Amino acid sequence: MKNLKSRLLKGAIILAIAVVVASIVVFVLAATEVIAKNPFQLGFVVFAVGIGLIFTAYGALTKGGYELAVGLLLVLIGVCVALIGILKWWIILIIALGLILVAFLTVLFTKANSLIVERTDEKPDFKPYSEVLAEKKEADAKKDAEPLPELKSYADIDEK
Repeated sequence: MKNLKSRLLKGAIILAIAVVVASIVVFVLAATEVIAKNPFQLGFVVFAVGIGLIFTAYGALTKGGYELAVGLLLVLIGVCVALIGILKWWIILIIALGLILVAFLTVLFTKANSLIVERTDEKPDFKPYSEVLAEKKEADAKKDAEPLPELKSYADIDEK
């Protein structure tokens, strides 16, 4: 229980830091009027980066590769939209490719064990579903054929 509480506390701290960082980014972008000319673009950046940081923090807390990858990709989208007015397109492309590579590697390294599928048809005691179903029907028929035990009434016992 203590381990769970410490992990939740660490997750809460990470989420709080993520919210503060997203707020600072929004205020800096609004103060410098980088993308404040288009409110939709500013709202999209805040939403994408904020949700991306939350997904990334949640993925780090639960050690989930897919959550980390989705979070990193959302941060990537937000950062790319934010950098449109600041950097040249090819620098944004390099940053995007780097973050996509990090997200891909995150999925590979955190989910490597769970992506390995064990084939049951190669096991020595494997039976196809049709055989298992036939055995189950046979066992049910055998069980139904057995006579039911005779139930005695308590009234019969009292009369003796």
